[in-house]
Amino acid sequence: MQTKSIQKIFRILLITIALVWLSACRGKPQGVQPTATYTLVPAEIQRSVAECTAQSQAAPEMVAETDHTAGLEQGYSVTIIVYNDFACQTCLTTEWALTDALLYYPEDLRLVFRHFADLENPISVMAAKAAEAGGLQDRFWDVHSILFDRQEEWLQLSEADFLTWLEQEIVDLGLDLEQFQLDFQSPTVSALIAEQSNQAVLLGQPSAPVALINGNPIPIYIDSVASFYYWLENLMIPSGRLVNKQFSQCPEITIDPELDYLATLHTEKGDIQLALYPDIAPFAVNNFVFLAENNFYDGNTFFQVIEGQL
Repeated sequence: MQTKSIQKIFRILLITIALVWLSACRGKPQGVQPTATYTLVPAEIQRSVAECTAQSQAAPEMVAETDHTAGLEQGYSVTIIVYNDFACQTCLTTEWALTDALLYYPEDLRLVFRHFADLENPISVMAAKAAEAGGLQDRFWDVHSILFDRQEEWLQLSEADFLTWLEQEIVDLGLDLEQFQLDFQSPTVSALIAEQSNQAVLLGQPSAPVALINGNPIPIYIDSVASFYYWLENLMIPSGRLVNKQFSQCPEITIDPELDYLATLHTEKGDIQLALYPDIAPFAVNNFVFLAENNFYDGNTFFQVIEGQL
């Protein structure tokens, strides 16, 4: 019995030594973070200095030297780029709609015409070449109008008869026929038409017309001429006017962050009062006051107002 007691005590001693040894070798427990001591400093010292930055949102120039433009040369709110085909019968609706838009909104629109000729159709290419040749004598839009307005007269003609028809129209316009013939055959003119037509294909449409409004495709929900005019008048032109009125420099800080400010918007449906919080958003409030004092918001249209929602 005494021998067994000694063996038992020896086993307990070995186990205790092993536990102490394992505890010493396994290092610090995982997941335990050291305790840090922080010193509280006054709020005035912690406050960082905010900076006002201004970034222009003006759209990049979208017109190339080879483009033909109509409408405003500067001060426009909307640039419409149309890729079109003189020999496309369904393209007439687009052309008439854009021509009328220039009449309806003369203070806002710039129209840019580019070719989207059917390069497999000789008549389509010939019509495009005729317009470009006329353009080299500063009469692009005259030839453009004749080709579209009198499309039924020439669309079914043979190539030889169409060329004869074109040359007679050029003479009637008072242009230099010999120069027209040279430009009509110019490789430079042919290359330009091919380049623009291939550009149009890359925009995702297999055939003309393709129109871009300020560089963006017309939304698919615009499915009629009437809806196009409504969209243009109520969204694109107002937003374009805002871009034209933007400022490129931050205004001087004139508000007092210790005061309360109340703004009143005068609308056709009544007044709307806005509470401004310069202590929370000093730059936003200062910018709003600056823009209001510079008539930035005058004449703007609310696109959508939903009762009970901000």
